[in-house]
Amino acid sequence: VLVQGVCIDTPIYVERDEYDMHLCLYEHTFRENITLHNRQSVAMKVQVETPRQIEGELTLNPALAYIQGHKQHLIQMKFCPKQDFLERHPEYRDRRRAEPGAFCIPVRVVGADQVLPICTALVGTLTTNEVSFEPSVLNFGQCLVGSSVATTLKITNHSSLPQRYAFVRLPAFLAVRDMTAEVLQEIDSEGGAAVLDGGGPGAIGDIMPMQSRRVSVIFSPETATEVNCKVA
Repeated sequence: VLVQGVCIDTPIYVERDEYDMHLCLYEHTFRENITLHNRQSVAMKVQVETPRQIEGELTLNPALAYIQGHKQHLIQMKFCPKQDFLERHPEYRDRRRAEPGAFCIPVRVVGADQVLPICTALVGTLTTNEVSFEPSVLNFGQCLVGSSVATTLKITNHSSLPQRYAFVRLPAFLAVRDMTAEVLQEIDSEGGAAVLDGGGPGAIGDIMPMQSRRVSVIFSPETATEVNCKVA
């Protein structure tokens, strides 16, 4: 039996096999346009079959549309994931990648009079913008007026993105300074205090993803009173 046939392109096709959204922060809104093309000279009806819309987190608009002949059409996707998005929707976890927060959302569009569906995917990595401070309470103990007491504060970036921190509106009796590599090495090796000379201003700085940084917080009382304040 001889079987013959001719392979032709489908009328409706998607511009990209995958749309990489890179890093997406929880509780932030991200948008992407999925571009569909029509090779035919007549209009064709298309409908988004998957994914289903998730109220407040994932929407695709329009879900039903007509693409004019030899024209293109944009499906607008809005993505605003919550912290537990992948726990509630494990089917969107990208198991091809090892990093936590990796997602892959398949998109399937069907066209009228077209047997083959149009498939693409939205991929990326979910991450937080959380920065933690340790310890949460700085106790300087007793300090004489005219002298200074310093303690170490550890700042940790839990995000996959670089983060910038800033101590704003510090009272006059508090200062934040960077700690040099020599000082950090001395503290780590001896487990005690070290001479803090040589560090620059540390009230503003950057921390790389999943890294920690230590700064010195210096208390220099101006009057003989008990001090209890918050640093932000």
